[in-house]
Amino acid sequence: HGVIELSRAFVTEAYQKTYNVLLLLLRGVARIIHQQTRCRYVIGTTSLSAHLYSDSILKIVGRFVDLSAQKHKEPILSPIDPYRPTDLHWALENCITRSSSFEEIETLISSALHCTLKLPSLIHAYERVGAKVLGTSFDPDYGGSLDVLTCWDLAKDFGPQLKVYFEELYEEAKEQFSLLL
Repeated sequence: HGVIELSRAFVTEAYQKTYNVLLLLLRGVARIIHQQTRCRYVIGTTSLSAHLYSDSILKIVGRFVDLSAQKHKEPILSPIDPYRPTDLHWALENCITRSSSFEEIETLISSALHCTLKLPSLIHAYERVGAKVLGTSFDPDYGGSLDVLTCWDLAKDFGPQLKVYFEELYEEAKEQFSLLL
């Protein structure tokens, strides 16, 4: 049961902030992967550029991802050199710990830093289809971006709100991978 890595997807600018476009793109990708390769796992990254997001925002998102990744019973993959910020205020750390989604993290950051924040739509789309965050890495020599690595298990990680989009594929995947579950 192989793994496929998703690379960057280019969506015309008018639709970049539209979840439905990304969800349909992910639906198509999942269907092709399932039908053509029979791979079970899809991994992909979402980059948060240091040119677009402040150091404080990257630290908060990095800490949230780190805490979320630790909730998995066993890690599927983990970064060799993870980005783990440690110099966050205790009250902020407490709020991050209680957050359960990237939407909540956007609200927290907007409130704490008195700004309007929108994280990339792709990270929300991954979350909505049930992909799990595995960790982050930060490479200052490669554009200074925080990369959030996610893994989507096509056999079981379909979010309930997307059943309309994925119902047919879900039944196929559930049937194919039922022996593994």
